[in-house]
Amino acid sequence: MQTLFIPWRNAHGRITVKTVTQYVPGAATPATMSLVLVALDQEEIVLPGSVLSSYRPRNLTQRSYATAVQILAYDPWGQREPLMQSENNFTPWMPRDTFYT
Repeated sequence: MQTLFIPWRNAHGRITVKTVTQYVPGAATPATMSLVLVALDQEEIVLPGSVLSSYRPRNLTQRSYATAVQILAYDPWGQREPLMQSENNFTPWMPRDTFYT
């Protein structure tokens, strides 16, 4: 595993809480994952230990937001709140008894 050092001048204004929701046909509730990342121009770097998953998205996003605010307490340029992103994924429904040849 390679360690990547990101200086604050590059991370300032880019600390982001991202919530990904996966909707599956027939499931009672969607699966949700929330994480804290640094959203750079060409890539998103997930901060280690910040990935959470649950079937209760409200609590999950609040926990990730609190983690991001703790990280931002060290930002010398004063980013006050993390950026917020959300992504919704839909799994297509396919009958289980259908075979394609």
